[in-house]
Amino acid sequence: TGASSRQVITNVGLIGTPLTVGRLGESTPTALEGARAALRKAGDPDGDSWQEMVNYVRGGAATGDLRKRLTNVLGPIVNAAPWLQRGALLRTTDADLPAGWASYRDFALTRIKAEQPSVLWVASNDSLLHAVKADDGTPLMSYLPSPLMGGLRAASAESTKDIVATMDGSPVTADVYVGEGASGAWKTYLFSSLGRGGRAIFALDVTDPKTEALNEDHAANVFKWMFSAEDDGDLGYVLVDPVVHRASGQPSQVVRLNTGRFALMTPNGYGSSSGVAALFFLDVQGRQSDGTWGGGRVKKLVAKASDSGNGMMGATWVDIDNNGTADWVYATDLKGQLWKFDISSSDMSKWASSFVDGAANAPMFQAHSGASGSGDPL
Repeated sequence: TGASSRQVITNVGLIGTPLTVGRLGESTPTALEGARAALRKAGDPDGDSWQEMVNYVRGGAATGDLRKRLTNVLGPIVNAAPWLQRGALLRTTDADLPAGWASYRDFALTRIKAEQPSVLWVASNDSLLHAVKADDGTPLMSYLPSPLMGGLRAASAESTKDIVATMDGSPVTADVYVGEGASGAWKTYLFSSLGRGGRAIFALDVTDPKTEALNEDHAANVFKWMFSAEDDGDLGYVLVDPVVHRASGQPSQVVRLNTGRFALMTPNGYGSSSGVAALFFLDVQGRQSDGTWGGGRVKKLVAKASDSGNGMMGATWVDIDNNGTADWVYATDLKGQLWKFDISSSDMSKWASSFVDGAANAPMFQAHSGASGSGDPL
């Protein structure tokens, strides 16, 4: 597919936008200048070299110092696992959901009647997340996360021989309820980290996977939010492989909480600013209207506040009363420790470690290399 016909979007600040020369060349909002600056050549602070980078990302021919492609514009897929989006996933009945919510049954039936195509999502080392029709491979849309813009030119340069991690996270999709009570609605969101490419997590609205919806014209509606190390330095490089939870039928990191909200549960990964092991629960609705993560939109559980050189790497949840909500969480870190957290309360301030040693949290288990060896990463 040529550069002129591809559908590529990005986010400039908190807003989704088409990744086109025309759009990035506009004067407002002022954040667009930051995007242009990130894509320019070194030594070209005010020039138009960003335009060749945009055309290259869109599949155009390499110019200047950019790496020449052979036959395929798709970058190498290194660590990211592909994900197939198809139909309704959530294992639930309307009777199990909070009173006042819109019917999930109606949402699922509507999707079946619409005959929506199955979509294959995959992240590649061209800094993009790609969506293609699963039946014939037709490209639908690609997304460039804004934190990757700054390193895109160097990663794409002909002189760069080493592999540089860019869009390295594994995407997942899940059906979630967005909004409050009867005014809310069921949506299908895609969630992904940047993997080894950066310290950020994002969400896209992929409820309608048709060509008419997943395109540049709807960029502002497709991009929903991003949570990065700029929001909380305890977020590191998140490496999570997709696993379908047996209870929900959806990716295990997407949970319905006892607060009455859906959240993305994510370990903080390695390489955070403080080096602690922590779990984040990000409300799928994203930021408040004022652009912040206040108002209970994010909850962080730190395993051990005095820790360093650590990071939470994996997590799963258990529904102990069979009502569809997450009650206990088991999480593993880089020091071989297994942590258990009780999140069964509707009051997030009461969430806590299930094991303590005096006033400090304690792991449930720790793996060792030999009787007195150091902890093995889990």
